[in-house]
Amino acid sequence: MKRSFCFRIVTLWMLCCSAAVLSGPPKMLLKEQLDRTQWPEQRNSSSVLALTQINAILSQFDEAKLHRVTIRYPGGDLGNAWALEVRDWLVALGMPSDAVLLEPGSGGSDQLILLLEKLSGA
Repeated sequence: MKRSFCFRIVTLWMLCCSAAVLSGPPKMLLKEQLDRTQWPEQRNSSSVLALTQINAILSQFDEAKLHRVTIRYPGGDLGNAWALEVRDWLVALGMPSDAVLLEPGSGGSDQLILLLEKLSGA
């Protein structure tokens, strides 16, 4: 009985501490727009890194400072597939997959918005 109670107290304390550290909205550090016409038809690491938007996000990303990238994409299957592919390229180029968030609603049918954000409390 005591063991279970202690476990619950420790778990609750850990949840409260993590919520206090990461509470509040993230701070936007960089906003890049990527149009469908800019996305290379044949993709490889060189062609993706040649995109100034991708290069800017990768060069300023810092995992130690709790940065995250939000990809806002156009609705529908095509927009979702494009966002997934961009996320896969970011991961292939060294970004941790858990640091990339996909969010519908880029504001245009042929564009992605890439946001570099710093989580609060970081």
